[in-house]
Amino acid sequence: MKQITFFLLLLLVVLQSCKKGDTGPAGPQGATGAQGQQGPAGQNGADGQDGNANVFSTTWDVPVGAWVQSNPIYYADITDYNITQDILDNGSVQVFMESPTLAGAWLNMPWTEITTSAYFTQWNFAYNLNVVRISKQDSDNTQTGLPTSTRRFKIVTIESYAMEANPDVNWQDYQQIKETFELEN
Repeated sequence: MKQITFFLLLLLVVLQSCKKGDTGPAGPQGATGAQGQQGPAGQNGADGQDGNANVFSTTWDVPVGAWVQSNPIYYADITDYNITQDILDNGSVQVFMESPTLAGAWLNMPWTEITTSAYFTQWNFAYNLNVVRISKQDSDNTQTGLPTSTRRFKIVTIESYAMEANPDVNWQDYQQIKETFELEN
């Protein structure tokens, strides 16, 4: 029994005198573990607002210096890449001019600006692949006056599908087009 007590006492003294040493350097990176199981699917989000891929509206400012004289008219060309071959073959292009007297009001072109009962100015447009030409001609067919300020135009390109799906839209009314297709500009 004396031996067991002595042995236990010795063990207690040895354990009491041990102290933790300094931390050694980190070991090498271990191998990547196996892929875990796929978690459960989350809830579907709310539907977003429908977009519009059939009608495009762009706004263009034509400054005084952009007009080209070609007796008896002035014209300006606007590059618009929404006028594709498909639009030319199957769709439509509408052009609107901002009213010079009522900001934010859009006039369907061609537009006649009546100065007097005997004199007026005709604003017209023509289009081809990627381009719209705006022209201004006075009724006397002599030299037309250069526009005296920047003029603003909207070009609306309409794919045939949009026209077929919306037969009641007045395509000469920009406000109606804007509301029907939720256009931003």
